[in-house]
Amino acid sequence: MSNVLSKIKNRLFLNPQENHMQDFQLELCHKNNHRFAILPLFNILTQICCYAIYLYVYPAVYPDKNSLNKPIFTAFTIFYIVTNIVFCILFLKTLKRKDEKNYYHNSNLLIMLFLVFYITVESIETIVEVDISGNIYRFLATFFVVAFLPILTRLKKFLLLFAFAFMVELGLYHLIATGLPDNNYYREITAAFFVVCLIVSYITYNGTVRTFTLTQNLIEANEKLQYLTVIDPLTTLYNRRAFNDSIKSTWKECAQNGGTISVMMVDIDHFKSYNDNYGHQIGDDILVAIAKEIKSCFRQSIDMVARYGGEEFIILLPYTELSDSITMAERLRTSIEALEIAHTNNKLLPVVTISIGVAAATPRPDGNYEHLIKQADDALFKAKREGRNRVCSA
Repeated sequence: MSNVLSKIKNRLFLNPQENHMQDFQLELCHKNNHRFAILPLFNILTQICCYAIYLYVYPAVYPDKNSLNKPIFTAFTIFYIVTNIVFCILFLKTLKRKDEKNYYHNSNLLIMLFLVFYITVESIETIVEVDISGNIYRFLATFFVVAFLPILTRLKKFLLLFAFAFMVELGLYHLIATGLPDNNYYREITAAFFVVCLIVSYITYNGTVRTFTLTQNLIEANEKLQYLTVIDPLTTLYNRRAFNDSIKSTWKECAQNGGTISVMMVDIDHFKSYNDNYGHQIGDDILVAIAKEIKSCFRQSIDMVARYGGEEFIILLPYTELSDSITMAERLRTSIEALEIAHTNNKLLPVVTISIGVAAATPRPDGNYEHLIKQADDALFKAKREGRNRVCSA
């Protein structure tokens, strides 16, 4: 029963995954800031229109209704316009600081201050409009703005809608106490719109969460697919395709800058006999261990280590002279030997060893990197022919 209730709750009250919560909150802040950088401009235009309507149109259309005090309403309008201009500037400044550490906190604070100001002023004008014209249209528009426009959590949206409805209800009770007929259904309309807009805000928030979740899942799926296209699944090194893409761009860069590229071809000695003796599962474990050791011997941010195929590995060393790459290759050879991984079928030593071929070139724009790889491969073949467990250079 508890599992059923939990599933129903999770479907009704959608929330982003915990690992996506921070990204979700930042996205909501950014969208809200964009919206509220524009909304004050519409508020200003609306207030200018209302100023003319309340002071000049309504007194002519509803001569039997109460009229506004012009100086007081003029001061109110000026305050409303100036405050909206200030908020517009603040939202634009906040958008420019989206990379700052306190962006989320500042955005939330500014959004809530603006919305509290907005519903307070709009509730006052709603009561004013009811008093001087008998209609409640401004109230309905404000309710929908609060329900639709800001993307806030359910609790914050509930509190804002409730606060707006409560202030309007208080104003209506005051008008009724001072002579407004109580058979106008304004209070009932207020309660009904509170419920309707609460449902609307719930639906829009769930829709926002669902859209965000689907987008994140799509991004993660694309990242995973991209990862799989360039990574060898066994060793987690780059694969041959990734190496070819990397050496193309590195060759072009070094051709422009006059840098030297070195390439190492690495082969595990007598690996077929190792598999035959110990089994392919143990052979895979050795490939993983060797790959980890090779990776640890090179510069993580500059050099590139890839599995070239089977038991062969290839290392790309940008801006590295041949003499330096030979030294690095020798250090790698001794580090693999020092692992002392048992290999009874190795004719030289009873441990796993490697052979390395090294080649280097200073690229020319009209040159081809494939020749460099062939030189490294030829040097590796030479190392094998001369007895293995050694470094040879082209």
